[in-house]
Amino acid sequence: MIETARLRLLPYTIHLARAFEQGQSELGAALEASIPNGWPEYPGAYSRPATEGSTGRESRDRGWGTYLFLLKDGSSLVGSGGYKGPPKGGVVEIGYEIAPPFRNRGMATEAARALIRHAYSNADVEEVQARTLPERNASARVLEKVGMELAGEITDDDGVVWLWRTVGRPT
Repeated sequence: MIETARLRLLPYTIHLARAFEQGQSELGAALEASIPNGWPEYPGAYSRPATEGSTGRESRDRGWGTYLFLLKDGSSLVGSGGYKGPPKGGVVEIGYEIAPPFRNRGMATEAARALIRHAYSNADVEEVQARTLPERNASARVLEKVGMELAGEITDDDGVVWLWRTVGRPT
């Protein structure tokens, strides 16, 4: 688990994935938290947890998957995100989403900053990256706030995106 001033980033486990597959009320019961309307924006990303060894990853890769973002008091899920796998060549990529009722409160910035710090706590990580739509939007502003720089426009499986990267290790 990763903690911030307001959030607990809880690893998305097989148990939670099974609850999610049964519906939001089941996930809420498993988390003992309310699940806000509009989450998740991309439900397909939650059909398999990337944090469990039983999904084909070795146990050393645990922690490099998806996290659910909960208010620290445990009352509500506010979003989710995490890593797109373990570091490769010293690089790890983060992603995140905040449920509509919790947007514009600095939670995405807080979660992204925590994911970056957590990544850099591993000696194998030399750079953290993220991708956004190729436009100035809320996600781009979050990445700027956490000290990432726009590295340029690239084409990936989602089409044309902006690639962001960290500039040095956070202090």
